[in-house]
Amino acid sequence: MIASFYLSGRGVAKDMVKGSYWATQSADNGNPLGQYLLAMIYRVGSPVYQKDMVKSAEWLRKAAAQNYLNAIEALINGIDRGIYTPADSKELMRLNDQKVKIKLGD
Repeated sequence: MIASFYLSGRGVAKDMVKGSYWATQSADNGNPLGQYLLAMIYRVGSPVYQKDMVKSAEWLRKAAAQNYLNAIEALINGIDRGIYTPADSKELMRLNDQKVKIKLGD
């Protein structure tokens, strides 16, 4: 994905503005990797987007809804560490169940 190349500087000059642009385009089109990358951009902030943990969690949830494992794990870790507020009292249990099913291939 183009966004990840710009965000990491892999094969191109690192450029957070271009990376943020491409992550947003991808996320808005429903791509779970783009949604995850945009969530991480919101988590740390960038020249384009201010740090916003609520938006970060929203984008992670969209990617997690598509079974994107990195997003599921980021939500689990973030909720465990108090970075993200769970959507409801059972979200953490659902995410852990979802993670296990993906890892087992169900």
